[in-house]
Amino acid sequence: SQHRTLGALAALGWQPRQIAKVLTVVAGVPISLGVLVGTILSPLWSHVLLTQLGGAWTKGIGAETANVFTVATPDATNLFLGAMITGCIGMAAVFLAALRTGAQPPLQLFHGSGMSLSCVPFWLRPQWAVSSLVGLAGRNVLRRPVRSLAVILMVCLAEFLIVFVSGFELVDSGNWQKRDSPTGGWTYVAKFANPTSLNPSVPSVSHLLSLNENQCDLLEQSTIALLRSNQGDDANCANLFATSNPRVVGLPDSFLDRGGFRFVDHLGLSNEQENPWHLLQVSERKEDEIPIIIDAATSQWALKLGGLGTIVRLDPASGTISKETSSGSKQNGVRCRIVGLLEPSVLQGLILIAEDDFTRLFPLQSGYTMALIDMPSSPSAGVREPAVRDQTEQALTAAWADFGVRLEATQDRLSRLFAVQNTFLAGFQSLGTIGLFLGTVGVAAVGIQGVIDRRNTLAILLAIGFRRRRLGTVLWIESMILVALGILLGGMSGFLAALPFTRGAEQSLPWGWLLFSVGGTVIAATIASLCAVLWGPVANRPLGE
Repeated sequence: SQHRTLGALAALGWQPRQIAKVLTVVAGVPISLGVLVGTILSPLWSHVLLTQLGGAWTKGIGAETANVFTVATPDATNLFLGAMITGCIGMAAVFLAALRTGAQPPLQLFHGSGMSLSCVPFWLRPQWAVSSLVGLAGRNVLRRPVRSLAVILMVCLAEFLIVFVSGFELVDSGNWQKRDSPTGGWTYVAKFANPTSLNPSVPSVSHLLSLNENQCDLLEQSTIALLRSNQGDDANCANLFATSNPRVVGLPDSFLDRGGFRFVDHLGLSNEQENPWHLLQVSERKEDEIPIIIDAATSQWALKLGGLGTIVRLDPASGTISKETSSGSKQNGVRCRIVGLLEPSVLQGLILIAEDDFTRLFPLQSGYTMALIDMPSSPSAGVREPAVRDQTEQALTAAWADFGVRLEATQDRLSRLFAVQNTFLAGFQSLGTIGLFLGTVGVAAVGIQGVIDRRNTLAILLAIGFRRRRLGTVLWIESMILVALGILLGGMSGFLAALPFTRGAEQSLPWGWLLFSVGGTVIAATIASLCAVLWGPVANRPLGE
């Protein structure tokens, strides 16, 4: 904004490095203030974010792990080092920009430095720029295209982060009782402290238990799939610690024939096959290669095994699983291949194999330690009434009382898993929102800087009859052009990037949150343009000032 002063200094013989030093010293004051404010506010923001994460975790998952999000006192040394590094980066950026500015000829500095509209190709110059306020605002935006592009990119990147991250948010699609839903049509997940082989849905078994007639009828109408599993850890998103020995679950043929759940992708099926679960029973596979199915998120992120068709090594002795390396080093464990990837479901974090393969890998694991239960539906439109649900739960608890059974409704388990992912996504959404509003601050800075640079032009417009309100409208349109382009480009890019991940019914963009962030940005940009309009002394200065 002081290009005339810089031109005078250059004409008097000042070297570019001397001019750069002066500009760096001048810029050092706001940079130091910004670093100071950021150093003070960053611990406060961390405290607010971690407090919100802890509250959401306690509400959605449970209080036993909420202490992970406790806020520690920030280390003064780290804060000081961060402030110094940030300040040095800011000063270096200003020095390099000032060095380029000081290297320009004095005459060019007198007329204004930087890229102007004359550098823009003629086909991008608006021919109607003086015939409307919108055209005038568009020409003003192109007057400093590099500066305008910087603001657009800042808003664009923030909006991209918000839209892309929001695409992974999981919601209740309302059809969790269907077989192709994340519950697979199952009502309960049961875990046993002591392995069992008791299936109370079999009539000859239920009548031998201490159950009344109504409980026996409910259990006989239910579908129960007993599952074998090892002593591995859950690798789902509710586990805050990285695990290398996930729980391996052996699925019986009845489960595979029943099907259910939704696949992100799976290997090709033969003409006789229609159920992807039958890929676990393929007899043409090699003897040293076991097919496994796992959910896509666990395979990609939690265990870092890779995608469909990846060869992994499963060590039955330690329970560890890892991606097979191409090096010549020997790896322990049985060779396995990922033949299917599931969408988010109640089976998240489990390595799923056929029961025959499980008994071959873990011959010492006797009995069943898990079960899936599909309780009977009421005659009215297949709706499971609360009374039937409670009675079935009591019957299952009584039937498996000797084995330390713990029942969990699949919808509760699914809501808990979804809450974990959405809680972490909320943190990234908040960061993107902050970036979006910082981009709006950039719009305000560009608007005020533009008023300073064009104070003579604005004074002429006021002198020939332009009202301050019309000038304010032009400045507001300029801000809206920058914000709209940033939001449009960032939103479209984020939507296209998130589109491959939002094909599931449980994944959709939170349009309410997106509209809220966009509306808040527009309001902030309006306030920013109003601040530029209220910069009254600039427009009223004499032309030569």
